Amino acid sequence: MTPRSRLHVPAPPARPGQEPDFSYVQISPAGAVNRPDVTAAARDIEYLSDVLVRVLDEEHRAVGPWDPHLDAAELQVALRHMLLTRLFDDRMQKIQRQGRISFYIKSTGEEAVAVGAGMALQPGDMLFPSYRVSDDLLKINHLQTGTLKASTESMVSGSRGSAHHWLGV
Repeated sequence: MTPRSRLHVPAPPARPGQEPDFSYVQISPAGAVNRPDVTAAARDIEYLSDVLVRVLDEEHRAVGPWDPHLDAAELQVALRHMLLTRLFDDRMQKIQRQGRISFYIKSTGEEAVAVGAGMALQPGDMLFPSYRVSDDLLKINHLQTGTLKASTESMVSGSRGSAHHWLGV
């Protein structure tokens, strides 16, 4: 007799085409989660791993202590960087599929993370990019040259700039 497998695969809450039920997800009100000081110890911010930090309210306005207080012009620059990152990713993936570079990992859906970090960079800051941070390099190049472009060579191999310093992996 063949022993019965002990692997249990639970039934999914919804199948493709069915409406999923997310009523069990606890969503905090916008602006309800406190923003800790940047010098806070790791033990003091551990709670942030268990909560959803909501910045935008139902009217799509940033509220609460996490509001970055960006004006419309800064938001437009951020959106432009996100769109350029998406276009750059598409081009780099095509180049990778042609065999002209060994690998490239797109950042689709994660553009805002890199844009926010890139916009916060100041001259002299260090950046240690990994995958999915092409916008950081676009931003650095913009600060150094006044243009929004990045070379394939610097994106793939890493490079050093004069105003900012980054190291490839």
